[in-house]
Amino acid sequence: MMSIWSLFGPSRERQRLDLALRRYGVHPQLLADPVKLTVLRLIGRHPAEAAIERAAVLIAYCLLGPEDFVEANPPGLAAEQEQRLGLALEAPQGEDARLVMLCLRSGLAESSIEARFELEDVP
Repeated sequence: MMSIWSLFGPSRERQRLDLALRRYGVHPQLLADPVKLTVLRLIGRHPAEAAIERAAVLIAYCLLGPEDFVEANPPGLAAEQEQRLGLALEAPQGEDARLVMLCLRSGLAESSIEARFELEDVP
């Protein structure tokens, strides 16, 4: 099946997302193109680089889980993502919660992250 990227090449935002994922220890090919497009859609039409970085680090945390994330990143960064996960549980309609749900529903979230969220309770 031909990808849209093979016809037009990845957008600048998609390239930034791929680079940011790599920085946080996730190979970009672990996320399917539709997942990446959804991430970019969730964070805005023309997201600033900071928004892409912020999304990428949370996605990396969800995919790698706490232990592997700490191995690939500074410990303080893991603590920040833990805090964001806690806030996402409290505010299920927020951007962070939507990013976490995307990881969960696409089957990419690490098992300890998955265990903290109940998909049945999320709209």
